[in-house]
Amino acid sequence: MLPKTFKKTYLMLDFEIKDKYNGIISFICMIHLG
Repeated sequence: MLPKTFKKTYLMLDFEIKDKYNGIISFICMIHLG
C-alpha cells in the first residue's frame, strides 16, 4: 500500500501531466485548423 501523501501527490502530478497534454493537443489542433 502506498502512503496517503504519496498517493495524493501522484494523483496531483498525474492530473497536471494530463492538463499539459490536453493543452498541447488543443494547441496542435488550433495550428492544424488555423
